[in-house]
Amino acid sequence: MPTSAILTDESLHYDDNEGPEYDPERATELVDELKSDGWDGELHFVYPTDSPTSDDTAIAVEALLNEVGITIEHDGVTTTQMLSQVRQGADYDICLWPLSLYDSSLWEDLAQRITGEGPLSYGYSDPDMDAALADLRAATDAGTRTEVMGRIQEIWNETVPSAILGAVREDVYWRDGLAGLEFSNDDMVFLDEAHLTD
Repeated sequence: MPTSAILTDESLHYDDNEGPEYDPERATELVDELKSDGWDGELHFVYPTDSPTSDDTAIAVEALLNEVGITIEHDGVTTTQMLSQVRQGADYDICLWPLSLYDSSLWEDLAQRITGEGPLSYGYSDPDMDAALADLRAATDAGTRTEVMGRIQEIWNETVPSAILGAVREDVYWRDGLAGLEFSNDDMVFLDEAHLTD
């Protein structure tokens, strides 16, 4: 689903806050400012080549960045290589990486990416975001979580820890008479107790 927001309207905690608007004119101005300060305008782009859609997405991202004056150095690697290169080596400027947020684990999913201590950290730090994440962790009801997620989206729009390119719907279907399925926080289905009742 096309979106630049961290949550879509399918989330229980979506509050009509949209992500940053596409603004190539402003992006070009910012790139020109950085170039006038000495930046060469090049980015090292790491993306997985063993995903069915990654090559197409990488081409689209490169086209969008070229449009605003950024040159891309490609580094297509396997997912395993990417995990090592991004997580351990920090050998990249930008990468193609899923955000993967679930209503049941919003704080955990965000905290591990956009705080300095998280194992999947983006290298991003913002005191307002840290405070909002603390509020999200402390939230005891859905209404409070929705309100805090709205604040997090506003901070995200101002500070842009990453660019959201879209959302993927995950659906799980099963037939009548199948029981014993167990679901994890992230829609993984455990079948070890699955059985037919008819």
